[in-house]
Amino acid sequence: MTKTDNKVWLDLEKEVTSRGGDGKAFVSEMQELYAIFTPGFASWIGSLYNPEMGGFHAAYSSRVTEGFYPDIESTYQAINTIATIGLVKKATDLPREMREKTIKFISSLQSPDDGYIYHPWWNYNDPEWRHRDSRVGRDMMWAIALEKELDFKLPYPTANDRLKNVVNGESKGASLPDHLTSKEAYLEYLNKLDWVSDAYFAGNMLAAQAGQIKAAGLAQTSAEFLAAIQNPENGLWGKYDSYDGVNALLKIGAFYSAVGLPIPNAEAAAESAI
Repeated sequence: MTKTDNKVWLDLEKEVTSRGGDGKAFVSEMQELYAIFTPGFASWIGSLYNPEMGGFHAAYSSRVTEGFYPDIESTYQAINTIATIGLVKKATDLPREMREKTIKFISSLQSPDDGYIYHPWWNYNDPEWRHRDSRVGRDMMWAIALEKELDFKLPYPTANDRLKNVVNGESKGASLPDHLTSKEAYLEYLNKLDWVSDAYFAGNMLAAQAGQIKAAGLAQTSAEFLAAIQNPENGLWGKYDSYDGVNALLKIGAFYSAVGLPIPNAEAAAESAI
């Protein structure tokens, strides 16, 4: 849909109005949003691409500064944005050389030992890095999404595949995160997270690892744990009921969605967000 395609805007206005909304006001706001996407936006997002390595950087300053490298999350976000806003119809329509280099970059980050994605320039063993579990979880998620977007196959079975195999008793030698080896270990892990004062961080840890948690057969355990500590009156988690509480809901809701389970007290949660 372009800013000058009047038929598209008219059709959208009619559709919104037919559903009980204010079609004219909605289209006005959408046109204002679309005005942001000038040719300069395409130039900017293209400037994040690293033609030597094949991935996208988080910022232009990163691409032109020595010692900074592309990463898989920025690569996913850039490619997804390029396709979603219509710069190409689908990610596989990207120039062949660009697509092939990006696939090579993504594949080079996967470990043959456990199937996770690791960036060699990051220290994953830093004991002070409390985001490690969410980082490897998110990057596994992006790699799987990019497999679909770019129509390729990662060189090794993913961490999620290996977790499923272990749960099914098919691959006892696969590497597993300690907290996903049993229900008891997982509950101990959950109880160590600060669900009272920092439910956003705790929820993010689950959302980022949702694929692994589901593969390990621990989604229902998570849901039972979360239901027990939710505030049923406002549908939120933690001691905050304003911005921080709704921000935590964003992450916890994303986890429920990823594992295909309903959010308890969803109406109260929606009211809190509104």
